[in-house]
Amino acid sequence: MKELNLVVDRLLSSTNGDQKIIESIKTEKTLYPFSAVCKLLTYFVSIGELTYDEFSELSISYSQRNKYLDLYEMAPRTYGQTWGEQHIRSLFPQFIKATKENVSSEYPSFDGEFDLWLKGIRVEVKACRANYEKGKGSLASRAYLHSEAKAAGFKYHYQ
Repeated sequence: MKELNLVVDRLLSSTNGDQKIIESIKTEKTLYPFSAVCKLLTYFVSIGELTYDEFSELSISYSQRNKYLDLYEMAPRTYGQTWGEQHIRSLFPQFIKATKENVSSEYPSFDGEFDLWLKGIRVEVKACRANYEKGKGSLASRAYLHSEAKAAGFKYHYQ
């Protein structure tokens, strides 16, 4: 988001656009997917200060830099169970989903207390996302860059 904000700031500092429109965009209430940044970029395209190709390139590069940003919008349980388990299994396909059918022969007392299984190793998947605790906005808008998370002492982990 920081790189995208730099582009928007550069456009704002050099624009010949209507300042009343720009101020109204910056101050009006926004609702996803119509963020202030999106509205400003659309305005710049409409007045010819940004081409559609430049807008598309911004969108593509933002998506590439933030390929996991949508994970911040998932509910915590969904993030861990749905994405986390699948991600671990894509990295380590030898893990199997722990179900009564899959583990009962080796672990007959299984009652759902763990999520993945590998030759007697029980794994309960828990995951967390690094974000600024203070501040307003959506969880995604408060997501740390990797370098910021490291500087803040956040340790990525799965349990």
